[in-house]
Amino acid sequence: MNFAKVADAADGKAKIKPEKVNLRTNPLLSGHFLEEGKFVGSGFDKVPYLYELKGSDWTQTKTLDEGISKTR
Repeated sequence: MNFAKVADAADGKAKIKPEKVNLRTNPLLSGHFLEEGKFVGSGFDKVPYLYELKGSDWTQTKTLDEGISKTR
C-alpha cells in the first residue's frame, strides 16, 4: 500500500514520493481515514487493520478484530 501527502504537491511543482507499506495480510479492498494520521483498511480476510503515521512513517499497528478463531 502507498501513502502520499498530497498537500505537499498542491502547487503542482513538487513531486510526491509515496511511502510504501508492505502488507502482512491479504490485499485491502477498502479503507477510510479516521483522522489525519490514522487509516483503517479491510480486505479479503475480512479483518480491519489500523495503520498509523508515526513521525514520517506509516505502520500497520494492530488488528481491530481477531476474526473467527473456531471453525464451524
